[in-house]
Amino acid sequence: MTAVKGKLFEYFVQRLLIGHGFLPVKEEQPLVYRGTAGLMVQGAGQPHNADVLLRPLFQTPFYYPTRLLVECKCYDSPIGLPIVRNALGLREDINHFEIVTDEMLKNRQHPRRQGPKYDTRRRYLYQVAVASLDGFKDTAVAFAQAHRIPLLSFAQSGLFTAIRADIEAVEQQAKNDAAFTERVLSCLRRWIRDSDRDVDPNSIHDETLQSFLEELENLRRKTSIGLLDDGTLLFLVRLEPNVAYLSGRSYDDGCSIHWSNDDRRYWVLRDREKCYGFELPEEIYRHWETNTSRKYRDALRIKDDYFSNITLFHGRDAEGEPVQFLELSESFMEEAGRNLPDV
Repeated sequence: MTAVKGKLFEYFVQRLLIGHGFLPVKEEQPLVYRGTAGLMVQGAGQPHNADVLLRPLFQTPFYYPTRLLVECKCYDSPIGLPIVRNALGLREDINHFEIVTDEMLKNRQHPRRQGPKYDTRRRYLYQVAVASLDGFKDTAVAFAQAHRIPLLSFAQSGLFTAIRADIEAVEQQAKNDAAFTERVLSCLRRWIRDSDRDVDPNSIHDETLQSFLEELENLRRKTSIGLLDDGTLLFLVRLEPNVAYLSGRSYDDGCSIHWSNDDRRYWVLRDREKCYGFELPEEIYRHWETNTSRKYRDALRIKDDYFSNITLFHGRDAEGEPVQFLELSESFMEEAGRNLPDV
């Protein structure tokens, strides 16, 4: 992974998530600060570079406010176990950071003594995710599932084919042009730092970089992000209502969800007249793929276990509400159960 490719991927992940409701985290000295490598987060052992650091649009009541740190990796092969294991160590280190001074310790020895006995800063619970441009190995997926580490893969989905090609095009030009490399890195560092500002593709005079920004904006417009109860993120593409396999009826008591007989990885979410296509997350798909003899019954179980409640982040430029809460229709599930084939 070169510096250009790595920064392009970081910016892509940052802008895609911010464009759909996540909010950037700014410097908060001395806990979050900007170093030579970028934004740094204090840990119990040492500070850590945060490729992408965000907070959700809303928080869970009666709990520490949460933040999401995304480690972005774009190698030439799927991510293996060591990277995901490092993410677990990173999560443990930043969540166990405390500020304890000599003065605090002395004051604890004498309860009546005036002075600070604990740090009054706001605490956060950090979740660490790993994003990969080239997917994940089975060992990495299994480890991530065991330790609840979100994996964001941009390798399989056709939704990201164009942006992957644009990243590779900028990378290839950078390999042959040192001046271009410096210009791109300078721009990317500034754009990542000023994460709450949009960049106009027309203001960029390098054709390959302009194409990257245009495709990123295109993705932001046509996609929504879905959040499942277990924290899994889905990237959903808005579909036209007349798509052939969406001829089934809509349900007034909630949404429905279907999988395509042509491609079991591809599923469709329907909420009355609105339709979204998405690819089943890798960890769910792999489990389903091993149970081909019970694929219909397992598909129904997957719908009930994972898709009963979905939060959709449409983005600040979407028509209507930027956030939508969906529940899987009870009547749809009952009907699907009655119509299960004998295979």
